[in-house]
Amino acid sequence: GRKVHARFAEFVRRYPDSEYRSEVAPHLYELLQAMAVSEYRLAMQAIEAGDLQTGEARMRYIARHYAHTESGRNANQWLDRLAE
Repeated sequence: GRKVHARFAEFVRRYPDSEYRSEVAPHLYELLQAMAVSEYRLAMQAIEAGDLQTGEARMRYIARHYAHTESGRNANQWLDRLAE
C-alpha cells in the first residue's frame, strides 16, 4: 500500500496540470484511509494482547503519519487518555 500511495503522490507532484490528477486524488485519499485503518487495527491488537509498548508506538506513528484521517484522530484520543 505504501508503495502505491507513494507512486500516486509522485504522479500528482510531477504532473500537477494533468487531466488525470482529479481521478488520482480520490484514490490516493482512499488508499491513505485504508492504510491508516490497518495500522490502527494492528495497534489495537497489540494493546489488547497486553503489549502496550508496541501499541503505543503504533499509535504515535498513526498520529504522526495519518493525522488527517479518522484513525489519526482516534490515535490522538487514545494517546491523550494514556497521558491522563
